[in-house]
Amino acid sequence: MTAFRSDPADVTTYSNRWLDIPGKRLITAMPLWDREASLFARMGWGVAEKWLAAKGWCLPTVEDYDALHAAALHIDPYTLPTEEMRRKAGIPPQTAAIDRYRNANMMTRSWCALHDCEVFRRLSAAGWLGGPVANCGKHLGAKGVIVGWWHADGSRIQNPSYFHRGDPTYCDYATNAHAVRDACEEPLP
Repeated sequence: MTAFRSDPADVTTYSNRWLDIPGKRLITAMPLWDREASLFARMGWGVAEKWLAAKGWCLPTVEDYDALHAAALHIDPYTLPTEEMRRKAGIPPQTAAIDRYRNANMMTRSWCALHDCEVFRRLSAAGWLGGPVANCGKHLGAKGVIVGWWHADGSRIQNPSYFHRGDPTYCDYATNAHAVRDACEEPLP
């Protein structure tokens, strides 16, 4: 199956909403957006860093994502494959076959679309009005860190990881990125 990756030429901010974070900086309220695919942008940390640097922006640090989460609407994460998907594929629970199935589909556009549709469904159900959200997926951060999801109480479901740091193009159906910029910078038109 072909891996889905956003073309940097198609990437933009989801909206012009930014959240104040410590250090006189701002973070996007939502992950970067692939306007061509109508999905969150999937670029990999290295590609995202280059795209952001061209604008004078950067990938968030773990602390930046923690600040976003503290101010954000909480939705539960959506992970694939779901139990229903596993059963329909005829894969027994707790087997190596689940990993093979997940790895074969991890970067497909169809799984990215399933993920993002469910995120927006959960946002709608929670009464989201466009404010900051931190659990729209796992977040790519500075120097290749992936910041995983949070529980509603603020504790981590996944600790920050450098597992994929060696591949600056790595992303999957649930990885996306926010942007950080100086607070004194003019917002996008």
